[in-house]
Amino acid sequence: MKEFSFIYLLFGGGWFLTLLSLSLIAMSIYTWAIMIEKYLYYKALKNNTEFQKDLKFFNYDANKLYQKYSVSSAQTPYSRIFVAAYQTPKDKMDTVLTNVVEKELATAEKKAGFLSTASTIAPFIGLFGTIWGVMDVFSSIGVHGSTSLQVVAPGIGMALSTTALGLIVAIPAAFGYSLYSEKFDELESSLYRFASDIQEIVLLKRKG
Repeated sequence: MKEFSFIYLLFGGGWFLTLLSLSLIAMSIYTWAIMIEKYLYYKALKNNTEFQKDLKFFNYDANKLYQKYSVSSAQTPYSRIFVAAYQTPKDKMDTVLTNVVEKELATAEKKAGFLSTASTIAPFIGLFGTIWGVMDVFSSIGVHGSTSLQVVAPGIGMALSTTALGLIVAIPAAFGYSLYSEKFDELESSLYRFASDIQEIVLLKRKG
């Protein structure tokens, strides 16, 4: 039956339910875009081991590393931390490296907060749509003076569709936020540890 098609359930309940459905669909698209972006970011970070290899290849020679990575177009957070350490005077290095690490972490964390927001509010938006739809169903019952399936079923279906759509948004968002929060914590520890290690290397071998 046409009345129970997916499109009708989402957009056949009047302008307000349609607005809620469109909002949830837009939220879902943006949520998946963020998760794909984060997936590609962490995948590239994991696969790009050129700097770590060069670090050992050049035998921790800070001068040779700097000559390569100060002009490299394929930098990673690690190489940017190294370049900043190399360019910074000793007395300012702690502060500068902390700022660089925080900037890299801000880049990694960018937009991830939306996943948390979506996982929290999407079910409530869907539930609000359901309540609104049920109220509309009772209004229809009053108008038609009937509680037959023909009168009630379409409205109930449209009302419940917003709850389903809210969960479709919230579940992936919650999973994505949990996953990338864990990866972010690992990255944070790794970058601060690397900043401490590279500082010692630069101070010992920059003038070598």
